[in-house]
Amino acid sequence: MKRVIFIVSLSLLFSLTGKSQSALDFDGTNDNATASNVMTNTDNFTLEAWVYPRSYGGYSWAICLDGASIGLGISSGNGTLTYLINNGSSSATATIPLNTWTHIALVRRSGTYELYKNGAYQTTSQLLAPTSNSGALQISRSSGEIWIGGIDEVRIWSVARTSVEISANYNVTLSSFSGLAAYYKMDEGTPGGTNTGITSLTDASGNGKTASLSGFTMTGSTSNYIADHSGPIAPANPTSITATVNPICNGTSTVLTANGPVGTVYWYTSSCGGTATSPATSTAADPTLTVSPSVTTTYYARNNNGTWSAGCASVTITVNPVSAGGAAKW
Repeated sequence: MKRVIFIVSLSLLFSLTGKSQSALDFDGTNDNATASNVMTNTDNFTLEAWVYPRSYGGYSWAICLDGASIGLGISSGNGTLTYLINNGSSSATATIPLNTWTHIALVRRSGTYELYKNGAYQTTSQLLAPTSNSGALQISRSSGEIWIGGIDEVRIWSVARTSVEISANYNVTLSSFSGLAAYYKMDEGTPGGTNTGITSLTDASGNGKTASLSGFTMTGSTSNYIADHSGPIAPANPTSITATVNPICNGTSTVLTANGPVGTVYWYTSSCGGTATSPATSTAADPTLTVSPSVTTTYYARNNNGTWSAGCASVTITVNPVSAGGAAKW
């Protein structure tokens, strides 16, 4: 049963409940959600979201307002918590880890910017005020510096939330709140299911700021609804398998390496999830497997972090027979 707290005051009535059950994965190519006239403040505002980055390739913006006028995300190369103002950025020292759910927030309060990670204040340098804000919202920037990974519980506020309010409420879902301009719980779909009929995100603030979805495949473990920060996230597939030697001679060995984001790697022959190799697994620290097939064999690698990746990477190792004289038949 979800925990529910009801608080009544002279100015508002709201409820706090346990965490939601789904989130959205953005593929870093063309996935985004957009809404118009969401919040037009250039001072005294708050942006917040749960994020699950899968790559540190470049600057990545989970939330943007008015193009590059206001944004919140991570910096290029090292994943530090970063905010964007007038197409310029400033970072905290805190790093947002890969393949982990983290709550991030940006507050502008009477001309001063504040960053938060998991409800805790992070020191950052100050930029100028936004020169404009049309209120056009992008969840994942629509072109360039696009978000790669999960986003959940996006909240846009027309007030500067206090540090106490952020730390008390970042890990619960809200029912309604004074100053909440738009709120996307991202609970419309089934994690990993076929969600092709879903084309928009509901605004749970009651302000009718429905966000249109674009680019999502809405099937599989990426570019689709995924389990949220309360549950395990299906890891990405290994991107490829490389071999130290291929082809090989019968009676020799080669070392296979699973590439890309990997955790515990399960190795198979015959098919993805088919016949387990011996040993059957390797680790993120050493995602390798030494094999000595006697005939040409295809090997498959699949990730598992408590739940399975959607598929496998594969490589076929060609085995050349050895002639009676001991030479390989190439």
